[in-house]
Amino acid sequence: MNAECLAPKALSDFYFNRDLDFECKVMLSSVESAPALSMLEYLRVFGWTCGLEAVVYVPLLLLKKNSLGRTLSTVILANLATHPLVTFVFPFFGVAFGWSVAASVVAKETFAPLVETLVLRRLTNLSWPEAIAVSVGANLFSWWAGAALAEQLF
Repeated sequence: MNAECLAPKALSDFYFNRDLDFECKVMLSSVESAPALSMLEYLRVFGWTCGLEAVVYVPLLLLKKNSLGRTLSTVILANLATHPLVTFVFPFFGVAFGWSVAASVVAKETFAPLVETLVLRRLTNLSWPEAIAVSVGANLFSWWAGAALAEQLF
């Protein structure tokens, strides 16, 4: 699978611009399929996701006077609350309901920041607007950077 096709710009082009290469159009239009990851592969992806989101979460949470321990545990717990569901459960909904890959990505990338906002509000001293902004920023960064790095790393 071409990871660039899953990046935010490609998805935006798919829905709004339609100026997308044929391979990405076919992939994003295809029906979602169940994941085929070993536990080791999943843990690598989970670790990379936590690391990429930490780039956004850690400086901002430390700036708001959260301790380093609370900050790091918040990054991990926020991802534990979303990542397994996004990776293993959402694809089964996609299969069951015939979602396209594009629709599945939109559902996943909407779900994750919503739940992570709730985790941030519960575990940190962030206000609602701050928690929303940080969660959306962290997820957009990990989505964009993950898509850019995926082909080199996995």
